[in-house]
Amino acid sequence: MSGPRIITIVALGLALVACSSDAAPPAAGTAAQTPIPPVVTNDNGCTDSSAAHPPGSTCVKLVRGQLLDHEDMPVSAPIAVCGGGVLCVGSAADEGIFEVTVNRFVDLSTFVLHVYGHPHHGDMIVRLPSATASDVTLKMLPRVPRYESTGGVLPASTASGTVVRSGPIELTLAPGTVTDVAPAHVDMRQLLVGTVRDAAIWDPDLIALYAVGPFSAQFSPKAAIAITLPAGTKVADGTKLDLVVLEDDLSQGLGGTLKKVGSATVTGGVARSVADAGIERLTWVGVRVPKGG
Repeated sequence: MSGPRIITIVALGLALVACSSDAAPPAAGTAAQTPIPPVVTNDNGCTDSSAAHPPGSTCVKLVRGQLLDHEDMPVSAPIAVCGGGVLCVGSAADEGIFEVTVNRFVDLSTFVLHVYGHPHHGDMIVRLPSATASDVTLKMLPRVPRYESTGGVLPASTASGTVVRSGPIELTLAPGTVTDVAPAHVDMRQLLVGTVRDAAIWDPDLIALYAVGPFSAQFSPKAAIAITLPAGTKVADGTKLDLVVLEDDLSQGLGGTLKKVGSATVTGGVARSVADAGIERLTWVGVRVPKGG
């Protein structure tokens, strides 16, 4: 991979079509450009840059909801509703309540709510449900994971290799590892970990799932990982589990799903990634009962 795949509001804003406005007309004196389609109002009240809209898409005017943490306390954070080449930014207020204007025909199967939680909360990516109404209210949203452990510092590079720990997470960086941190987190290199309390929403077979930050920090080569299983978890030594991460690739419509990135073997209540497995970047990471594949 040529560089870190970092999902930030700034990067997305450069790559996707913003919801808030259509393209500006060309400046006077410039060469002739392709005419910009007029803004029109479609049949369900959404304003798009074209009268036609993709098959299977739905007019979505607003996406609203409330963000809470695992103690049911409101979470104030920047957010984005994005996918399918569209980015709509907003923020949750002090009460955790948010309302993002979309005002476009979109394919909700590709759309996610991305909560930017740094530094106190982990990022969260949740797929949006199908909807028939143009005002989408997200009820019973998963709780945003709060960082509960602060650990060692991720070095920008390491010649001899090192181990960085925070709570139940241990990362082993091989000699020569380079760690790139997202611009939004450039001043925060401490390893942060929080438990995902609603893990079963993503996969009922999960044994443990943690939000690990700084979100989108990327390792080259991969970092080996060891996950201490929750107290009371009974998994026999030698058991091989799926090692999974929360997918943040919005370009393929996979955002908000869990992706298997390898296996981990349990010894003494700790699941350690096997050879050639590990993680490329920090996101959510966990282990589950193997599903094959």
